[in-house]
Amino acid sequence: MRALVAAALALLLAAPVATAGYREQQVRKTATAAGFADIADRLAEASRPTLVLNRKMLRRAPRELGTTRLGGLPDLPKGQRWPQCGGRAQTFLGQFRLRDLPRAAEALRRHGGRLLVFTEVEFENPLSTGYGLSAGRCTTVLHAPIGRRLIRTARPRGEPTMRLRPARIRFARRPDVPDLSVAEGTLAPPLLDAALDASRWESWWAFRDRLRNVRGFRPHRMLGYVDTPNGERGRCWSQTRQGTEPWEHLFTIGLDYDVGFEVGDFGRLQVAISPSDLRRGRFDRACGIFDGAA
Repeated sequence: MRALVAAALALLLAAPVATAGYREQQVRKTATAAGFADIADRLAEASRPTLVLNRKMLRRAPRELGTTRLGGLPDLPKGQRWPQCGGRAQTFLGQFRLRDLPRAAEALRRHGGRLLVFTEVEFENPLSTGYGLSAGRCTTVLHAPIGRRLIRTARPRGEPTMRLRPARIRFARRPDVPDLSVAEGTLAPPLLDAALDASRWESWWAFRDRLRNVRGFRPHRMLGYVDTPNGERGRCWSQTRQGTEPWEHLFTIGLDYDVGFEVGDFGRLQVAISPSDLRRGRFDRACGIFDGAA
């Protein structure tokens, strides 16, 4: 009997987490009102949950280790070295206690423990790290399983990294749909065959913002769909569009003067992960997509 129970649990843990069709009625209604009645049903079926990260600045990071926040110093698993890129320290962006995520984010929540996100930031002058030129050449996502001892870790001495200020996070659940793939004039996967001519592009972006119900430019968020980047798109972006399992969105951090993330011209970093790695809780192969507004 115990063997049968163990086998059943293993199957449940290995099974993909169903996220398609999130809030179908809301998506269908909003799409129709925005002028996309012709594809409203398909959008509703393809919709996924995304988490908009509403943050509140803190005077200092909480004493408790492993809490969900942007910035500050990371609570690294014992024995874990600070992530490097080409021999230089990466910038710590934030950490997430996965039990804090709402149930709509079960694709992540089910793995438990903590996620910590780092990325390489390039500076014009290593003595001036308040503003970066670019980011994402290396991006590291660490998973600290439940029970792993954590240690608040100081930045490597003499290494140029951004010093993001700590901010508490609250998650707002929203439905998300694929972005417009501008070069081809279609939607991004899984709706590559849905064409949108240029006259409808502005309406499309306004519709997606309405679904996410966000204020401001390029909010921080988790899960949902990868946004189409501006400019050079690179290897990580190509993986979100190709193959039998296009890579999925994991985390985005955008321009935030209070937190101190200012890279490039309104630059943001999106982190992508393969669906199979997300299901298995393998975060070591996630990659970063950096772009700006220009």
